[in-house]
Amino acid sequence: MDAVAVVVAAGESRRMASRGDKPFLPLGGKPLLLHCLETLTRAPSISHCVLVCRSGQLETVRRQILDLMPDSDKIWLVPGGAMRSDSVWEGLQALPGNPAYVLIHDGARPLITVEFVETLLAEARIRKAVVPGLAVKATLKQVDENGRVLATLERSSLREIQTPQVFECSLILDCHRAAQEKGFKPTDDAALVEAAGHPVYVVKGDPFNLKVTSPEDLPVAERYLAELQKRS
Repeated sequence: MDAVAVVVAAGESRRMASRGDKPFLPLGGKPLLLHCLETLTRAPSISHCVLVCRSGQLETVRRQILDLMPDSDKIWLVPGGAMRSDSVWEGLQALPGNPAYVLIHDGARPLITVEFVETLLAEARIRKAVVPGLAVKATLKQVDENGRVLATLERSSLREIQTPQVFECSLILDCHRAAQEKGFKPTDDAALVEAAGHPVYVVKGDPFNLKVTSPEDLPVAERYLAELQKRS
């Protein structure tokens, strides 16, 4: 075991409207957040998970999610910050031990698999900074503030980036530390590494690894979960 996972679940779930907070939404008979935590605690290379949640939800997460897990002792619960990058920084500061690699994952992506996690870590051991991505199928256009088209982007070179994103621990710590000092707060951890001038490599993503952000994503996640369960 040479890696630790940081799972970020500190958002406010605004786009879920009246459905409730994402971590606790039912998916396949379990809280949505529980799915990725179970996977990460089963991954052979992951020793611990740092779970970053909203400060007002820590006890609820412990009661409704962690208490359902036999391996809950592998999960360290910490309060998040104002923005995603702040929450990741809080998680990185709470890393147990001295791991070689850190896997940063959005708790709203429940359907990762152990095989996917291990493949990403294997790539990171070679390349230091690895993110999964999917080829873009739609035509994308860049527009100005008035909606006028500025350019049609060449989609063959574009990728839709997912999490987990995996980094050499010392590298991502240095990049997050520098970003905190500069007030740079991107929504993507790889952007910090790119801004520091280090290479980031995109490897093949998983089409089942969707991010649940709005109510219409839930039935899709249910279908994907059922398909993954058939395969296992």
